[in-house]
Amino acid sequence: MQVDLLSSAQSAHALHLFHQHSPLVHCMTNDVVQTFTANTLLALGASPAMVNRNRRGQSVCGYRQCLVD
Repeated sequence: MQVDLLSSAQSAHALHLFHQHSPLVHCMTNDVVQTFTANTLLALGASPAMVNRNRRGQSVCGYRQCLVD
């Protein structure tokens, strides 16, 4: 598997866009890493939605801008 890395300029631009738009990120993670994932996304400027139930997850799907699985 080959990993494509961004240049420092591309990374800075992506982070700037991330901070500018503050995307709603729908996270479907387990309970063990849920807090770590939420804190990481908050530190990056995102708005994490930690949803672990199917019914609640379906209601968030129409609003999310990113999905973390």
